[in-house]
Amino acid sequence: MRFIIIILLTLVLVSCKDGDKGNPNNPKIILLKNENKTINLSELVSEVNYISLETLPESLIGEIIKIKISDKKIYILNQTGITTSIKVFSYTGDYLGHIGEIGNGPKEIIRPRDFVLNNDIIYVWDTKGIHSFSKTGGYLKFMFEAHFVGRTFFVNNRYFFFLHELNPPGFLTKYDIKGNLKKVFIPIKYSLGAFEQSKIIELNGSYHIFSPLIDTIYTYSDNNLFQKYLIQCNNAKSLGKLFLENKELNPYELSKVINKTPSFSITQYIENQDFLYIIYSIDTKNNTLIINKKTGNYSYVKHFINDVDGGIYGNSRLITNENELVIPLNSYDILEHIKNNPNVVAQDSPLNTISKNLDLTSNPVLMICKLKSE
Repeated sequence: MRFIIIILLTLVLVSCKDGDKGNPNNPKIILLKNENKTINLSELVSEVNYISLETLPESLIGEIIKIKISDKKIYILNQTGITTSIKVFSYTGDYLGHIGEIGNGPKEIIRPRDFVLNNDIIYVWDTKGIHSFSKTGGYLKFMFEAHFVGRTFFVNNRYFFFLHELNPPGFLTKYDIKGNLKKVFIPIKYSLGAFEQSKIIELNGSYHIFSPLIDTIYTYSDNNLFQKYLIQCNNAKSLGKLFLENKELNPYELSKVINKTPSFSITQYIENQDFLYIIYSIDTKNNTLIINKKTGNYSYVKHFINDVDGGIYGNSRLITNENELVIPLNSYDILEHIKNNPNVVAQDSPLNTISKNLDLTSNPVLMICKLKSE
């Protein structure tokens, strides 16, 4: 089956269907706006639920790098101190274990960078290379060495694709299951350090690769790369463009240019087949853009009021195939909100019930928001 890879450089609006390659000579323009708009969460969300992740000494979650949900299991790549691990929870929050034993020995992994759920196999890329595991976490085999720069990859038709960002947005490489390099895809020459971590999102056979530096989206299809979208903001330039235009300046002079020039940057980008969710900053003012691909509706939001259940709202880290936003909430914020707003959160609400079993050291609670499709 033919597939499309979208190279996303700073921001994405993907409304195309699989197989739509767009017009390479006329990329679409996506406009960011600096809106000061507060809306009720109920305008976009029909239902809110919560998953309290079990807190045990062996299940503690640090900084969340990646969340995936598959077969009613929650996979979380997280970092606690210098240790990176992949924890697995049930959809009710019970701790099920972890993927891979940490260490330098055979059948062990060390500092996993990324993982991919591919049919019944879990692939993990660590500092040694690619390992394969069963869905239950059992070690299968070491696939091949992968000692090169990068933090994210995907698997398609038994080929492994790695995004390398030594000179962002870097380049894409294709390897077979034996670790043989088959092809290199170079979208554009560029030489800057990365601001935010790039990511790869799978959309029914399409792969969207996000790098938050350049305001251009490239589409890969049939061994070709071309522009698909241009991201613009009235009276502001992307930080990546500012660096490109002033790359000959010393750091001090460059900082002066950046401070006096209106600019925008992306702090979060997630996507599924129906929605696009972006958090961006224009001159340090944060905004959220939610795009309904089916209806073409753009929702620019400065602040959400959670009128669904009176709880809090945070930054989403995932949109599931069921159009659910997955938002990690830390226990401190939940407890403080309930303490300071006793008349807002109902006593019989799920959030209030969950809070009775929380303390300041508890694992995050996942807020699940069902987006309205129409």
